[in-house]
Amino acid sequence: MGISLKLAAVLPALIVAVLASPARAIDAQLLAAAAASYRDGAAAQQLEDRIADLIEAGDKAGLEALASQIEREDGPFLDALIALAEQDQAPAGEAKPAPGSELARLASALGPCHQANIALRIIVLLISNGEAEPVVRNGIVMIDGSEIDSTYATLIHICENVNALPAHKARIGSRCYFTGACGDDPDMD
Repeated sequence: MGISLKLAAVLPALIVAVLASPARAIDAQLLAAAAASYRDGAAAQQLEDRIADLIEAGDKAGLEALASQIEREDGPFLDALIALAEQDQAPAGEAKPAPGSELARLASALGPCHQANIALRIIVLLISNGEAEPVVRNGIVMIDGSEIDSTYATLIHICENVNALPAHKARIGSRCYFTGACGDDPDMD
């Protein structure tokens, strides 16, 4: 399974508490440093716009360049997330290891903006690796066959509200399921 598919599979688990699993101290340090850069909700909004612009323009080369940049700059962090998720998956019949205290603190520090930034990177990697095909409906980018777009929309909505960010037009994923305002959901037409 490719890195982007693994990440798409682990993001929901990350939201629940993947990072509470034990890992080496270097993993915790790497995660803490990288996580600090993912705190910026306005940066997530800007990245959402950039991704949506590339998809709407059909700019595959631009998406591939962005994916290369993500792999170069964020690859170690994303690899560490996968490693943590895999450590948290105890084989059937075996007890899960006790959570590491450093990672438990880090997990509690990762808020919706962090997770929204992670989700955007997963979306780019899925698309650029050919593991997902984006569809634009009524100006909103959707990833059919995956919940990552809706997960992102949920996370960025919470991030925007918690951090009192300026209003931002949703461009990736529908916010219908958690706001009750389904007029922005292309599937509800």
